[in-house]
Amino acid sequence: MELIELEQALDSLIMKDNNRPVVVFSALWPLMTVLNSPRQEIPEKVLQVLMSLVGKDRDLLMPTFTNGYQEGVCDLDKVTSTTGVLSETFRQSLGVKRSLSAFFSFGIKGPHEEEFCSLQPKDAWGEGSCYHWMEEQDALFLMMGTHPTNCSYVHRMEWLARAKINYRYPKKFSGTLIRNGVSHLMDETLYVRALDPSPVNDFTVLQDSFLAHGMKILSLEGVSIAAMTAQAMKQAYLPLLEQDPLITVENRDLFELITN
Repeated sequence: MELIELEQALDSLIMKDNNRPVVVFSALWPLMTVLNSPRQEIPEKVLQVLMSLVGKDRDLLMPTFTNGYQEGVCDLDKVTSTTGVLSETFRQSLGVKRSLSAFFSFGIKGPHEEEFCSLQPKDAWGEGSCYHWMEEQDALFLMMGTHPTNCSYVHRMEWLARAKINYRYPKKFSGTLIRNGVSHLMDETLYVRALDPSPVNDFTVLQDSFLAHGMKILSLEGVSIAAMTAQAMKQAYLPLLEQDPLITVENRDLFELITN
C-alpha cells in the first residue's frame, strides 16, 4: 500500500468542515507491514500526513502515557510514551506540548495547547481532566491500526457511572511532575481496577453500538482505521453501562457474586 492511500483514507475520516480536536490512538506495526516505505521512516511519514490533514487551525493530540512516579518523581521532559512509536515520535516533535499527568498525559499541538496543558485534574477521568476537555470540545477520536473500540476515553464513562461499578475504586497518587524544567507538586486520583478479583475488560463488545451511533470504519489491506466523536461515543456507551455496569467485563460472574 502506498502512503497516498493512507492519506486519502484519513482525509475521508478527519471531518475537515469543523475545528474539533483530533485525538489519535494508534498501533503502527500493522501499518508497517503493509506500507511500501522503509519501516524506520514510517512513523515520521505518518505523523507528517496527520499534521498536514489536521492543519494549523485544529488541535492534534496523542496519548503519551507513562508508568507514573518513580521514587516520587515523573519527569515529563524525559520519560518516553508507553503508547506506541507514533505517539513517541509526536512527543519529540518540535512545538508539541505535554499535559500534566504522571499516568495519562497527552501530547498536543494546536491553538488550544496552552489551555489544555494548564489542566491539573484532581481525578484523572473526572471534571477538569483531559477526557472531560475532549468531551466538551466533542473531539474526534481516530483509531489507527488498532481495534475501533481501543480508545481510552471509554474509561471516562466508567467514572461517570462509578456509583454502579464494583470493579474499580479510587486511588490517590502524589508526587512531583517535572515539565519544561519546572517542578509541580501534584495529587491525582485514578479509578483503578480491583485486584481480588481483577476484572478482565473486553471493550470490543461495544463496536455494534458505536457503529449505530456514527462510528466510521475503513479497512486498508486488513488494517482498521476508525473515527468517532466524543459525544457520539458517550451516547453509545454510557446508557449501556448504566443499564449493565458489567457489560465490558469478561469475568463478570465474579463481580455478580460480589453484587449479590
